[in-house]
Amino acid sequence: MIEIFNNLRDLLKNYYLNLKETKKPIAYLSAMAPQEIFRAFGFEVFLPENHSAHIGVKRKGEFFIKRAIQEGFSPDICSYLLSDIGSHLEGKISFEEYGLENFPLASLFCFSTNQCYEIGEWFKFLSSLYNVPFFSIPVVKNYNGEKDFLNFFERKILNLIKNIEEFRNEKLDFEKLNKNLKNTKEASIYWEKFLNLNKGKSFKSSFLDHLFLMAPMVLMRGEEKIVNFYKKLYEFSKDQKDRDYKYRFWWEGMPVWGKLRYFKEKFEKLEMAVVGSTYASSWVFNFESKNPVKAISEIYYKNLFITWSEEKKLKWLI
Repeated sequence: MIEIFNNLRDLLKNYYLNLKETKKPIAYLSAMAPQEIFRAFGFEVFLPENHSAHIGVKRKGEFFIKRAIQEGFSPDICSYLLSDIGSHLEGKISFEEYGLENFPLASLFCFSTNQCYEIGEWFKFLSSLYNVPFFSIPVVKNYNGEKDFLNFFERKILNLIKNIEEFRNEKLDFEKLNKNLKNTKEASIYWEKFLNLNKGKSFKSSFLDHLFLMAPMVLMRGEEKIVNFYKKLYEFSKDQKDRDYKYRFWWEGMPVWGKLRYFKEKFEKLEMAVVGSTYASSWVFNFESKNPVKAISEIYYKNLFITWSEEKKLKWLI
């Protein structure tokens, strides 16, 4: 597994250094926005939520959260939002270890409310702070298979493409988009196969491993290099010996980024195997449609756990 994590570290280092050195425009996107579209337009991608998670892992959040509250934000809202906005107000990024000492220059912001509604206020504030435009992809939450809801999302994707075409003064290259979607699907297949190695009584990898190994799927969807990474991860892991455990657990909901070491030690002491999670499984992006807009609606709406109704979520969990 050391080799896999070394490959992961190299992927991440190159990703962040590229943001520092690139001459391409940079799109700040919400984590569940369609990266494949922006890459087809020639953008590099930066995720504020990834930055917030990193702040949490490094336990730097308290200072930045206080700074956002001083700006007038409520202390009761999302800590992701508060810590990232506070860091922008201070001009201090949390990725220095990867060689990225400053926030990359944003050309635009784009968010989808498929995750939550507060993310809209977060991205609107940052776009105002840097005086660049923002685009939104609104959704109807509590999806339970309604065709009208899906059609609404598809119309918003078409509207997004039109807006970017006007912003870039160029038409979307659908051949590039289809290639990006193919890369996402192939990488996703290997990621899902890797996660499924824990099915039955098997225990190959922990949820805490998944939190780091999912990073390329979070940050680099649409890129060919993540296909190779996840193929290698699966091929390596399927032949590994099962880990010992007494109890099997499923993690539902968000990780506690500032307490990862605490939970690692606790799980090991109690001989707990945390074999799966809604969080890691949310980065499985399968789709069937050959139409790219419909494929994107499957990835970022129809098949996305967080958009579903409580009844649909419960059925899936069972």
